[in-house]
Amino acid sequence: MHISLALLALVGCAMAGVHQISLVKVESLRKRMFREGTWTRHVQMKHAARSMRFMAAPGGRGPYHEQVSDYEDAEYLGNITIGTPEQQFRVILDTGSANLWVPDKTCGQNKDGCDSGLCSIPQLCPYLCPNPNCCSGGGGANPCDGKSKFDSDLSKTFVKDGRRWSIQYGTGSAAGFLGQDTVRFGSPGTNQLVVPGTVFGQATSLAPFFAGVSTTWGI
Repeated sequence: MHISLALLALVGCAMAGVHQISLVKVESLRKRMFREGTWTRHVQMKHAARSMRFMAAPGGRGPYHEQVSDYEDAEYLGNITIGTPEQQFRVILDTGSANLWVPDKTCGQNKDGCDSGLCSIPQLCPYLCPNPNCCSGGGGANPCDGKSKFDSDLSKTFVKDGRRWSIQYGTGSAAGFLGQDTVRFGSPGTNQLVVPGTVFGQATSLAPFFAGVSTTWGI
């Protein structure tokens, strides 16, 4: 009996597949901002936005300060595909979040909620406005431009979900609706890990922060 169990365990290990995905190295946002001379202002605006969020919270008393190290050169990118036939995206492999999203084909077209007072201050709009699309006016770049976008009409395995979602990051936000389709980790033609029926986010609005991340098409 013990021998049979041991043999079964060995067979299971031998049959277990190993899926690998190639990582893509790109210039970090911090290095690019240093090169362009915009890093100092970026840090100032990020700290100001944090303070505003604390003050806007119910019973907010302002932030409590603690000295920490901020490493902004720590992102890994990988290729995935969604749908049948496959639509490819390069996404941040974020282990700090369980939410997968990519830009939808309608990304950047929705301007609802732009009359909010939080959207009228250009410096704070990317951090506090409920609809990030409102922050791309005035000649600013549309953060949805230059990115691969998911088109559900082209996928025969897509299932509509429709529930709304929104995520607030330290550098901005993203929002949209949910869909369900086959997600594959890895580029087409490689040994992919295939996950049918995956629920993922179809982003219809992105914070202006993502306009400067042209090499990333999702998280």
